[in-house]
Amino acid sequence: MKKSTFKVLFLIRRNQVNKDGKCAIIIKITVDGEYERLNSTLSIEPDLWDASASKAIGRSSKIAEFNKRIEDMRHVLKEH
Repeated sequence: MKKSTFKVLFLIRRNQVNKDGKCAIIIKITVDGEYERLNSTLSIEPDLWDASASKAIGRSSKIAEFNKRIEDMRHVLKEH
């Protein structure tokens, strides 16, 4: 039996900035080469987003909490 491939990416929608100057975070889930995009409830300032690491840049408690929420979502999706 072939093991399926599973990948979760968090991406920023830079082309849609809200009135607070933040961009929405979307989730791209890939299973065996097919993908779906989901909207998350998270948003962040574009200059605080590290696209290669799929997380926020910084050491403040606000950034740490934001990154923890992303990791929690990633864990739930992988377990599902």
